[in-house]
Amino acid sequence: MMTPAQAARLFDVRDGFDLVDFAEVGLPVFRLTVEAVTLAKQEMPTTHEFVLRAIIIGETQAHGIAHLLGLTDEVVLDALNLLAYDGCVAVVQPVGDENGDASCDQYEVTDLGLERLLQGERTPQDEILVFDYDGTRRRPIKLGAESVRRPKELSERGAIQIRPYPADPPDASQLPLNEIGRAVRRLSGKEFSRGVLAVRRIVRRDNLFRPAIGLVFRNRATEEVQIGFVLGDQLAEDYEIEFSRHGGAKKPGLVRSSAHADAMTALHHLIGPDLCAKLADPEEVSRRRLEVALASRERSQLGAKLERLRQRPKLRDAEREDMSVLDERLRAARERLDEFDIRPLAPYEQWDLFNEALNAARRRLLITSTDVDPDVTHGLVLRGLNERLDEGVEVRIETSVALSTNPKGKPGSFEPGVELWLTAQQKLRLNLAQRAPEDLFFLIKDDSLAVVSNRPFLSGRERPLSFIPTVGIVTRHPEVVAEIARLAGLDHADPLHRRGAHSRD
Repeated sequence: MMTPAQAARLFDVRDGFDLVDFAEVGLPVFRLTVEAVTLAKQEMPTTHEFVLRAIIIGETQAHGIAHLLGLTDEVVLDALNLLAYDGCVAVVQPVGDENGDASCDQYEVTDLGLERLLQGERTPQDEILVFDYDGTRRRPIKLGAESVRRPKELSERGAIQIRPYPADPPDASQLPLNEIGRAVRRLSGKEFSRGVLAVRRIVRRDNLFRPAIGLVFRNRATEEVQIGFVLGDQLAEDYEIEFSRHGGAKKPGLVRSSAHADAMTALHHLIGPDLCAKLADPEEVSRRRLEVALASRERSQLGAKLERLRQRPKLRDAEREDMSVLDERLRAARERLDEFDIRPLAPYEQWDLFNEALNAARRRLLITSTDVDPDVTHGLVLRGLNERLDEGVEVRIETSVALSTNPKGKPGSFEPGVELWLTAQQKLRLNLAQRAPEDLFFLIKDDSLAVVSNRPFLSGRERPLSFIPTVGIVTRHPEVVAEIARLAGLDHADPLHRRGAHSRD
């Protein structure tokens, strides 16, 4: 399964729309345990089967059938009597003698006999079945070995729950009998071969979620919001259609559109009309992002192919030449994207740019956030910060929530805030400061990169979990980076002293 960022890059482009957010989501699934009446297939006794086949090929009398099969007349007559009782054969010319000898009667196979011969005998039986029911598309689905998650597991992963519509699971009368058989779960993994005649009652209902990736698109002209879903490595259009038909992005609390509007207003107010006039055309940005996405996709596919060819050096060397061509194409596409004075920030770019700044800063690094949480500020981030500090980089981190030695999580859990506070006591180049709560956050690396975003750089989504459309800008032009640094409040005399922030060193 793709990572959320990979899916966002792959399916970024939608005509007339901008991708404004993405996240791991859970699509609703009801796991139903039902008491059902099924039609079980039973194989026909071998003697009966061969008696029918003998009649079909033209041996219509008991004596001839017995001779053909190497059986006694009595065995064949017993089989014919049972088959006649079941309606599988019929006597077409009774020629038995006055003593009741039916060995000379002539028989034919009925339509029922032909059906039983082809499909076997079917008898109804009661049994318990377990299958999954899609809460969005409202039909049974076969998930096979695909994992599902409980609501608590989804919450722990920080994934957004997509609610079913209607909210309640189906009644027994609403279940499509012809679709249940294909969805029945079996420990053996074999297909369920019996037909389902009826569902007497639903014994148990479990609310589960199918892991997927949600993509939020916003129309540039109308501000309409659409939500797409990626399952595996494919865009699931049928899910999007059904989800949209039942309200989709308009469902309360799912997409925080007001936060997007507030952040957009704050961004325009921050950068002012002069920088707003330099913002790149969204259509052109979209075209250049598509070039990057296509080159990245081809490079990933070729990389996977090279991995498969590890044991075939000659073929692998030829593919490596193609990889060099793709690397150059990807580099050129990224350079074209970075030519803009200022361009909008794509939601998946924020963490790429953060990692770039963390690994490549040589003089200064400014990071602002609401808080510091372990999901974002993990051990690799702290290691990168320590490496930059050891190299002489001036690092300033500003958070709205004060950092201290007081742990916030469970005993023994990783506490990045505490780690940063302790590091600041040992390394003077790390400056921690408290900032007033603001709608926008800054990432500034040297004079070569500035990012403004409505997403904090060291903490994740606030609860309750929902989609928050990304608002932000990116620039790599030194003069614009300097202007963004000034707007961030950095003092020219001291490149990492920010006006309005209170140091906690």
